[in-house]
Amino acid sequence: MIHLLNDKISDEIVKPFDDEVLEFTHKLSLELLSKKYKEFPELIALGFWLRDAHIKKLEQKFIKSTQDKLIQARGVVFHIAPNNVDTIFLYSLLLSMFVGNSNIVRVSQNITPQMQMLLDILTKTITTYKNVSKKMMIVSYGHDDKITTKFSMMCDVRVIWGGDNTISHIRKLPLKATSTELLFANKFSLLAIKLKDKDEVTNNFLEKCYRDSITFMQQACSSVKAICWIDTTQNLQDIFWEKFLKFIEEKETIFDEKGSVDKLMAEIKLALNHNVSIKNENNIFKVKLPNIKALESKSHCGLGLFYEVDLQTLDELLDKVDRGHQTLSVYGFTKEDIKKSFQTSKPKGIDRVVSLGKAMEFSPIWDGYDMMQSLCRVIDVDI
Repeated sequence: MIHLLNDKISDEIVKPFDDEVLEFTHKLSLELLSKKYKEFPELIALGFWLRDAHIKKLEQKFIKSTQDKLIQARGVVFHIAPNNVDTIFLYSLLLSMFVGNSNIVRVSQNITPQMQMLLDILTKTITTYKNVSKKMMIVSYGHDDKITTKFSMMCDVRVIWGGDNTISHIRKLPLKATSTELLFANKFSLLAIKLKDKDEVTNNFLEKCYRDSITFMQQACSSVKAICWIDTTQNLQDIFWEKFLKFIEEKETIFDEKGSVDKLMAEIKLALNHNVSIKNENNIFKVKLPNIKALESKSHCGLGLFYEVDLQTLDELLDKVDRGHQTLSVYGFTKEDIKKSFQTSKPKGIDRVVSLGKAMEFSPIWDGYDMMQSLCRVIDVDI
């Protein structure tokens, strides 16, 4: 086991949105938004998320939602970070830190250059904030149940970000009887588009599509992996793909070579069970499904693979989704359209509905949890 930041941790509870914590995150934001990291969009996005104005909004929402309750941090939170998104561990840690918890974070041994850069920034920034530093420990180790159990028995909340198999395995490891868990499993996300005119397919529109799908090579749970065309002609779909493929090419996007094999295997599986149309252009694989029932998420590998399906209404999509579906990006719909469809269909899945271009933006409400409130305990006072 390697201690990347501290080898011990204080379990002292502090008040939500403590002054020193806010000073630290302000300094961290300034560093991430400096010109030297402009080639790393995920780091810039994190810095933007940490801006004083945004953190103030988080604080105000937290205060408003808890103003009639006696709230206190749970104590020590153990975060087990995923491998697919470098910055998730810090979003998870920061939300917990904002409400007053101490934090232990386990990151993978396969540390990418971007994650190493983020760890270096964090270590450098935190040195002048002694009280914040002593409440944060970051470690890296392999799949070692003994170490995971040790940290699990120290914590009051265990937060697991990972695949279904990882979560199933770690849940078998003991926790204190008084501890609880937050689980963020594999999820599948979609885009619902209703185009009425070719002039809607602007560079700004294409940039938002790229941001929601190709960022993180479609490996994030909130990455768009399927496009649901709602009442949109084939001609408009063709115009979109012609422009979008050119846009991706101009971005000089490079897909993992292994991805071609994975995409082929996913297509073969679909072809065996359904009558699908498959096209491969510039290493972007498009699979046109015959109907919404053919939408199968388990074998989707990302890396430039897009499922497509034609629908007449948004209700047709919502009638199909289940607990494995997380984010629905939308274009061509109003907030009232979404509310009406949800009230009519009462879908079993979809925990987020966002405007096109916002799928990758992290929110304190994730997979149906209000994370900040879930990382606190409510004290019942009946006097």
